[in-house]
Amino acid sequence: MNDRKADISVEGHWIDVAAPGEGIYSTIPGDNYGTMTGTSQATPVVSGLAGLLLGANSDLRNYDLEWLIKLSATDIESPGFDEKTGYGRVNADTAVVHVILPYRISRGNVSLTLHQSNASRDFLDRPLPDLPAGQYYCDIYKAECNLSFSPSYAVNPLGWINVTGFSGANPNNARLWMKQYLTTTSANLMTFFIM
Repeated sequence: MNDRKADISVEGHWIDVAAPGEGIYSTIPGDNYGTMTGTSQATPVVSGLAGLLLGANSDLRNYDLEWLIKLSATDIESPGFDEKTGYGRVNADTAVVHVILPYRISRGNVSLTLHQSNASRDFLDRPLPDLPAGQYYCDIYKAECNLSFSPSYAVNPLGWINVTGFSGANPNNARLWMKQYLTTTSANLMTFFIM
C-alpha cells in the first residue's frame, strides 16, 4: 500500500474517506484467487471497519460510525478534508482505540443560537432540490457543544456534532463543516448551518 489515490478513483466534495482498492487479493471467477482493483475491493474495507467498531461498542449510532471512520482516517493528501481522499485513508487501529476504554461516547446537549440574520449567501450548488444555484438571503445558526472529561485522556479524543430533526425545507445536516477544540480534558465543537 503506497497511500496514494488510485488513478481510477473519482474526485469530489462527496468523498468522505479512501480505502485500499488497488491490487487487492480476492476471489475471481473460475473458483480461483487473484488481484483485483476498484471500489468493489475498497468498499468492504470500510464496511469491515464499521463492523469492527460495532463489535467493540454496540451502542454506536449510525452518525457515530460515520464520524469515527472519518475523523480517525490518516490524512494522505492536502492537509484536512480534500476532494481527492476526503478525510483520508481509513485507519482501523485509530478508530477502534477511540471506542474502547478508557474512551467512551459522551453525548451532550447542543445549544442553538442565531449567528447572523438575513445574510446574503451564494450557493454554487442547489440549496434545495427545487431551487437553482444562486444568491439567497437566509439565517445562519450556530450549533455548539461543550464537554468535560474526568479523568482526563492520555491523548486528545475525537469529537463530532450531529444535529437531527431537519426536514426537506431545511436539509442541511450540519456535517459539511465543523470546528473542533479538543484537549485531553475538554471538547468544544461547533458548526454553522443555514435556515
